[in-house]
Amino acid sequence: MSNYQNNPEFSEFFFSQLPGIVESSFHTRECPVYEDIDWIRHGVERVLENNKSGRDFIQSLQDFGADNIKRSNFFAALSSSRRALLAQEVNERFIQSIGINSHTLFDDMPELDNREIHAIDGHHIAHGCHAPKAYNDKGELKFLTSHILYDLNLRNNMISPFAIAGNYQKKEHEVTALKREVKSLLKRGKKSLWTLDRAYFDARFWDDMRKQSVYVILRLKENVKPIMRHELHWDRSDPINIGVINYEWV
Repeated sequence: MSNYQNNPEFSEFFFSQLPGIVESSFHTRECPVYEDIDWIRHGVERVLENNKSGRDFIQSLQDFGADNIKRSNFFAALSSSRRALLAQEVNERFIQSIGINSHTLFDDMPELDNREIHAIDGHHIAHGCHAPKAYNDKGELKFLTSHILYDLNLRNNMISPFAIAGNYQKKEHEVTALKREVKSLLKRGKKSLWTLDRAYFDARFWDDMRKQSVYVILRLKENVKPIMRHELHWDRSDPINIGVINYEWV
């Protein structure tokens, strides 16, 4: 039984939004053998399920009589560049449709009104059970894995995929993927503020981004020692400063 089917509230909301989004998508096409809306639905279900492989997932669908799709159609659709664009478009539209416009801390900071505010972190993805081995940068034949960087939009509290670092054929550090994606966002001309953990520390890179109105908040690495620091005045009694430990120029 599917996890989302065990959650009627999610199921009702998801299926009420999905048809309109898919049907109005620029990348959707008619396919009587394996309709786009079924492909998207199965993709969400595949993520929520605890199946060890795609074959196991298809078998579970057939066992419960929920769907009777051909294995060849399911895997062929995963290789479609058109459907990849469809999935991206559906994801973006779905996020827009459920955006949460609740009160946030930043509502009391008018100086940040013209900035996008995000928090980014990476999540390690294990290799698939059918993934082939590949040579890493040390010449060792091993299973290569990837990282997905997720973006938490602190304006509306929505999470979405931000970037992919590496794949099953090539290893890539997630910091490299983050820098690549941040540079591409500069083309949009929007000012932004990023909250990151210490793994993404790169003083030279972020200083260059600062000159282009991209600011970052992150913890210092343990092996980084400030050359100079000076404590700045701040109002400890102001409610907006609750939780602040110190305020320094470094």
